[in-house]
Amino acid sequence: MFALVVGLPSASLPVAGTVYNVNSVLGKGGIIGIKTGSGLKAGANFLYAASVQVGTYRIVLYGCVMGQPTLAKAFAVALALVAAMQKTVTVHRVVSRNQTIGAFAPPWGGHADLVANVDVDLVEWPGMVLRQDLSVPDLVITQPIGDGANAGSLHLTLGDYRLTVPLVMAGALYPPGRVWRLTRLS
Repeated sequence: MFALVVGLPSASLPVAGTVYNVNSVLGKGGIIGIKTGSGLKAGANFLYAASVQVGTYRIVLYGCVMGQPTLAKAFAVALALVAAMQKTVTVHRVVSRNQTIGAFAPPWGGHADLVANVDVDLVEWPGMVLRQDLSVPDLVITQPIGDGANAGSLHLTLGDYRLTVPLVMAGALYPPGRVWRLTRLS
């Protein structure tokens, strides 16, 4: 609802009546709205959102211009920032569906890959570092574990953004056979 209201040229509000949007760049350079503001000491400010095309993706960029001498100058700076951001950000596929992330290989034999069950595309700025942390359970295999069973997760961190990617087994694992268990009694 908020996104709808800030993108309107005017809105009828209870008590206040019709309020007009003074955002003169609404619809230009991808600007879809948010909030203008000014004050005697603060200058002209513009908190904005812009819907832009980056490669084959449509993404929303957010920013804030503060302390400008006029609202027109704040709008001009915002448009320049949006254009610069659009040229700088990229969207990369960092994990592909069915991509092998790890594997289980019990000492008695057998093998099952751990695979992602989703594609993960992230918006990146130059210089950002992607951190990955694999979290898998300690397996005690007392009965067969089937293909497609939940098998942990991959935690991705890019800047302040955190995402957990579920992992599944690509193949089955079976408990140790009698001979293996008998020859390894403690």
